[in-house]
Parts: sequence; C-alpha cells; structure tokens
Amino acid sequence: MYIKNGKNPQLIEMVVDYIQKGLSIPVTYQPWEKTDRVPLYLRSRYLFFTLNIQSQTFLLFINQNEFEQTPVKLRNSIDFIKKKWRIDVIYSSSKITFYNRQRFIELNIQFIIPYNQMYLPSLGFELRENLKKFRYNNPFI
Repeated sequence: MYIKNGKNPQLIEMVVDYIQKGLSIPVTYQPWEKTDRVPLYLRSRYLFFTLNIQSQTFLLFINQNEFEQTPVKLRNSIDFIKKKWRIDVIYSSSKITFYNRQRFIELNIQFIIPYNQMYLPSLGFELRENLKKFRYNNPFI
C-alpha cells in the first residue's frame, strides 16, 4: 500500500492517469531511491516517487495524512529537498481547500489533485476540472 492506514492506496496511479489522460503525454514513475535519506518528519508526512514527464524528472510528494500541511510548511519542505537533491518537486493529495490552492499558486508550489486540478508551471501546464454544479434559480419557471 502506498498510503498509511489504507487511505487512498492508488493515489500514485490516479496522478499518473490524470496526467496521461488530461495532457495526452506518457508518464512513468517509481519509488524514490533516496527516501531513506529524507528526515523522519518528512517521511512520516509524505510518500516519495519520481515522475518522468516529457523527459523531465520530478519528485512527487504524496500526502499520507488526512489533514493538509500549511502552504508555508510545505514550501519549506520542498525548498529543503530541492536544495539537497536538486530536483523539482510536485505535491499531490486527494483533496485541497480553496484557500490552500490559492496559496500554493502564490508560493509557486506545483501540485496535482487527481481529476480536479493540475498546476505545473515548470512544464507550462495548468488544468482545472469544473466539478461544481451551478444551480440557477429562475423566478419565471
């Protein structure tokens, strides 16, 4: 299983499927071989996979917890990994609040919320799915 306690066991597959179907480009992934060198506080929060997208390699942080990290804490974690291993990072979770989505974009945090939104400025992609239903109250009906 990829996620602790059986939560979202296929999130990595959902991320790959969302990229491949949404952008029509091939993607490969594998567990990151340097995970054991990452500080324990990060390993307890995230799972780590390498993603190969359009001949670029990214490190995918998959949220293991039901709660979201604050955008600033996530930015600090990403900066730590980028400085130490010189790899671009993408964050993924099964859900995200509207506020955090806005903050991630402001802080230039790349993220993928499968079948909802993909923000990958290093590849020039931003894809949003409109999943909310709009209800129109027409007084003449």
